[in-house]
Amino acid sequence: MNFFNSFASAVCSIIATIRIDELMKNVFFSLLAALIFWMVFNFIPESVRRRKIRPKVEFDIYEFYLKLFVYIQMPFYTSKNSGSLLQNEIFSGLITEDDFDDWLQDKCLNESYLYDELGTHFLCIGDDLEETSLDLCKTAENIYVFITFLSAKEILLIKKITTKLRIYSYVGDCGSLIGGKVYKPLNPNMAYMAKNYFEIYTLFLELQKIVLRYKYIDTSINDSIAWNFNWKDTKHAYYRGEYRKCLRRFWFAKLQKKLPEHLWAIRFLCLYKTGQRKKALVFLEEQLLLDQLQLVYMRNSFDNLYVQEDVRRILIKARGEKELSRDTLISA
Repeated sequence: MNFFNSFASAVCSIIATIRIDELMKNVFFSLLAALIFWMVFNFIPESVRRRKIRPKVEFDIYEFYLKLFVYIQMPFYTSKNSGSLLQNEIFSGLITEDDFDDWLQDKCLNESYLYDELGTHFLCIGDDLEETSLDLCKTAENIYVFITFLSAKEILLIKKITTKLRIYSYVGDCGSLIGGKVYKPLNPNMAYMAKNYFEIYTLFLELQKIVLRYKYIDTSINDSIAWNFNWKDTKHAYYRGEYRKCLRRFWFAKLQKKLPEHLWAIRFLCLYKTGQRKKALVFLEEQLLLDQLQLVYMRNSFDNLYVQEDVRRILIKARGEKELSRDTLISA
């Protein structure tokens, strides 16, 4: 007991002899030394490594996002070898759960579901869904290899998506053997998947917001996939009716001398639909002199505005009545 009392007295005596400002100074320099050590041997090396790896990670997530789009548009197929007619609406966030329900009414998983008179009207997409969903799960696993370079939101979002992708089975015969008898579903279509499909679509739109803000993505990995990546959302904004937002983007790009030539039609449409018709028509005439593609191949660029009299005058002046003929535009 005497030893502990003596030790405590000694410690108190030492502390008493240390001035408070000296104590604070020692603490400050200790913390500063620890901070410098952490910066030099931890933060800076990790930051450099992240800047080198993150462009690849962002490309992989962008590729995952595009593959997910393929999965989402499958309910909107009209035939086996055709793409969806609603691609712009899908990207722009305009699809509802009712849309999924309506379009899945004439889809089934495989030929075993074509057992009644409605079978001739069904399109089998189960094998494609199985292949695409498995590919997405494999892509997600490859992304997780670089988990230290992912944000918490990216990790959680990809996990939610892959989980929902595998909720339903896309393969197998429609019949169930019970008590020696084979029972088949009363309704063979895929409308029961509409709610889950819409939830996946909602997650797709969340992922799209993240992906299109990427700053480090290495588009040189595959130019055909990430072509004009920085302008992807401008076209989506147009289909959402955000015309002035698009025009602001074009205005800033013009200041930077980085106007995207492939989006001139979007710029024209936005000018026209915001009431700047005179400016829009002048711009249209200028572009028709630069772009020599026939009108029949540009028909979607005008969003049916070619029926407007002022637009028709410009088109006829630039290309002639024959090239503009309604039959030619519609028959293509």
